[in-house]
Amino acid sequence: MRIFICHFFLFSCLFIKAEIIQKHKDSLDNKSYEELQELYFINQKKIDLAKKYASYFVEKGKRDRNKIKIADGYHLHFMISTPEIAMKYVDSIIELTKNENHFNYPSRGYLNKGVLLQNSKNLNKAFEYYLKAKRHAEDNNNNIHLVAATLNIAQLKMVIGKEKEALKVFKSNYDFLKEKGSNGKFFRPYIGTLIGLSYLYNQQKQPDSSRIYVDEGLEKISNNKEKHGYSALLLHSGISDYHNNNFQRAIDSLEKILSTSWQLEHSLNLAETNLYLAKAYQKINEHEISLKHLKKVNDIIDSTNYTPNTREAFEMLLTKYKKDNDVREQLRVLEKMIFLDSIANSKNNKLNIDMYQKYDTKKLRDEKNILLNGLKKQQNNNWIISILLIITTLGFAYFLYQNYSKRIYYKKRFDLLMQKIDSEPNSTVKNKNITKYTNTIDLPEEVIEEILEKVEAFEQKKKFIDNNITLAKLAKKINTNSTYLSKVINHYKGQNFANYLNDLRIDYAIDQIKNNDNFRKYTIKSIGEEVGFNNVQSFSKAFLKRTGIKPSYFIKQIENQSSRVV
Repeated sequence: MRIFICHFFLFSCLFIKAEIIQKHKDSLDNKSYEELQELYFINQKKIDLAKKYASYFVEKGKRDRNKIKIADGYHLHFMISTPEIAMKYVDSIIELTKNENHFNYPSRGYLNKGVLLQNSKNLNKAFEYYLKAKRHAEDNNNNIHLVAATLNIAQLKMVIGKEKEALKVFKSNYDFLKEKGSNGKFFRPYIGTLIGLSYLYNQQKQPDSSRIYVDEGLEKISNNKEKHGYSALLLHSGISDYHNNNFQRAIDSLEKILSTSWQLEHSLNLAETNLYLAKAYQKINEHEISLKHLKKVNDIIDSTNYTPNTREAFEMLLTKYKKDNDVREQLRVLEKMIFLDSIANSKNNKLNIDMYQKYDTKKLRDEKNILLNGLKKQQNNNWIISILLIITTLGFAYFLYQNYSKRIYYKKRFDLLMQKIDSEPNSTVKNKNITKYTNTIDLPEEVIEEILEKVEAFEQKKKFIDNNITLAKLAKKINTNSTYLSKVINHYKGQNFANYLNDLRIDYAIDQIKNNDNFRKYTIKSIGEEVGFNNVQSFSKAFLKRTGIKPSYFIKQIENQSSRVV
């Protein structure tokens, strides 16, 4: 009887739950798109519930066969998803609406994809999608998307140092917003434009021009409930004062940012605030306070937010520590600068500005289309185009094949090298056993043994990393002559002295790269110099000869292995 009651109770609970779910579903069936969207925004912080409303929004759009509403639903999902999942929803929006001429689509999809790509440091692709968003926003008279795309394009230009071009775009955006209004949905783009203009004028050492836009922005924010951009404008206010030699006023503005509840929108702004505080305090001879702020910059900056502007803080620290003769701190700063510079130089994030110049205006796009149409009409030249396409395709295919083959070859060589390292832990590639040999060279046995012992000591003490070592110098160091030493090296090491020396250095470099995290942060040139080579070309050539792969490839593979272990 008790079992029956338990089963009956469980069945009743399940039935009631199913009935509640069905009633909830039925209640959502009666909701309009606007009502579902309102429920979504009310519960946006409750992710699971918000997802449910977004999913039902999409389902309703599919039932109604309404592409735009489906895209709206995907956009709701996009706003509450992680970057990886958000990218999938953006791609779905683009695929669904790419042929539409709607007020919001496909420009919304292109704009959001550009933002995701920019956040992931893929600047070239981000730039492409901002241009697409700009073009479609223009075609569909969507001023919000047009302003957002233009603002993002200007910011990208600013990132890569094309400051004059960025200034031109920001000014165009500013004029447009002054005409259309700067409130409501235009408030944030308007403030962002003022921040960009004030920053660029400060960069060009025109603080008075920067001040005009700073004051305009601060006044606008003071009359608005939203405080977006407040700290950034205060930062540029302080920088303007600094450039005008109003150091105490600059300090007051910059300290205000750190002492109030307003949070800086970006760690880079926080770094620049401390940098200019350090510079201003230095100008009024408050060197200890200046040093405190420089150290804060050092703590904030890493490979994700390193810029030429913030690099100045490390240069100032280095000057300070040189003056104090603090070798340890100099080394720390130098190591970080070398690492950050190498990361910055290796990032393939430089924006293709030619792309913007080709597609920046509708006129150029139209001219391109006219040219393409004209080419299509030239039927007599079609065979030339076909041949060129075939040649290009074959050439590209050959390039891909060669590239693929090279990667496979390098991977095999790397695996073989790692197997040798693992099987012979004391050395990358063992030299011959030097203990007992038949004397087949015209030298006394005791002379051979003495030379071999001293050569062994030369190897153990890593004397080979001296870039000035030669056969004659080593012979002199071990109290023999060049002829004897050359004969012993050639016979017992199986190679001439130059190759023997290069192999020792390469083996040492391999060991350091594999086991020393800091060593891997050096540039190829620095690594070569550390192990005894005079230039990067001779190091790379010797490394390739010894291992069959380039040093850059080896370092990258070791880094990948280290990342997987972590």
